[in-house]
Amino acid sequence: MAMKMKKTLLVSLILLLSIVILRTHGAGAQEDLVVNSKEKKEVIDSIAKLLKDNYVFPDMGIKLGEYIIAEHKKGDYDKFNDVNKFAAQLTSDLQEVSKDFHLRVIFDPRAAKEQLYPKKFTDEELEAQRNWRLTLGQLQNFGFENVKILDGNIGYLKLTGFFSLENAGPTAVAAMNFLANAFAVIIDLRESGGGNPQMCQFLATYFLGKEPVLLNSIYTRVKDETDQFWSLPYVPGKRMADTDVFLLTSKDTFSAPEGFAYMLQQQKRATVIGETTRGGAHPGETKPVNERFLVWIPMARAIDPISKTNWEGVGVIPDIETTKEQALITAHIEALKKAIEKEKRNNIKAGLEAFLEKISKNKDR
Repeated sequence: MAMKMKKTLLVSLILLLSIVILRTHGAGAQEDLVVNSKEKKEVIDSIAKLLKDNYVFPDMGIKLGEYIIAEHKKGDYDKFNDVNKFAAQLTSDLQEVSKDFHLRVIFDPRAAKEQLYPKKFTDEELEAQRNWRLTLGQLQNFGFENVKILDGNIGYLKLTGFFSLENAGPTAVAAMNFLANAFAVIIDLRESGGGNPQMCQFLATYFLGKEPVLLNSIYTRVKDETDQFWSLPYVPGKRMADTDVFLLTSKDTFSAPEGFAYMLQQQKRATVIGETTRGGAHPGETKPVNERFLVWIPMARAIDPISKTNWEGVGVIPDIETTKEQALITAHIEALKKAIEKEKRNNIKAGLEAFLEKISKNKDR
């Protein structure tokens, strides 16, 4: 009930912010939602250049630009006169060719103009923006939606997003310390769709030893630089280097949560259970196309130190494939089996076996 109230409050605040924005930018709210042939060409030519100059794979960037220019010349965009439908069709075409689900075209005149003509914010305005982002994070408990102990001393953590350590660090520490004495840990990523790579690095460190481990690297094309993400030398609380870890995934799991699952899977520190994830491994940023449109361009790529590749376009493939709905009970059963294998105390082992029998019967119903 408390979580539903939080979500309701979050939605209300976002709606309130939307109203404020619309009132502040009244002209933008009434802006013409029709895109004419001249602007279509302008948008397509601009996106083609931006992709050529910035897309993570130069050859694909050129190919994408050439493709939408050719489609435009054939008249394939003539029927899309609504700005949002035009943006959606461009997005669909670009994703179809690239298989890159981060890549997308957006109609947002306010955001486009803010990027084209950046305003110098006062210290008070910047502080207000920081406070607003903090409030949004707090209303979602920084993605840590649920943490509890399941039958058999199996830890469970539901993560809906990976927020910055600056804001979410204390919540993350509290959650991980709560789980520290569990026989196994299940982390639920089935409804997690993005976030901060530093949080992935921080949480992964809890499940590794003190020896540094290279978890992931990110190569950025424009800078021609590679940033490495190593396990951290210190985390507050107890490490769980020998604790069995199970990660729940679905087709909605995307971006940073995929990276978290992929790196622990490759390190042989987690068993992934559920559905193949969506497949987005290319970080990037939004670029203004003109005064009304933007394009989100993947400008970097993750490189796993073990596989030498990533999950882009293919997703993280589960070790145990099952439906989104069956993933938790399947993981619970697997965690209990592992705990029983390790347990030497007969009385505790008997208790774990009783829980396993009960839960297995529930799965079969």
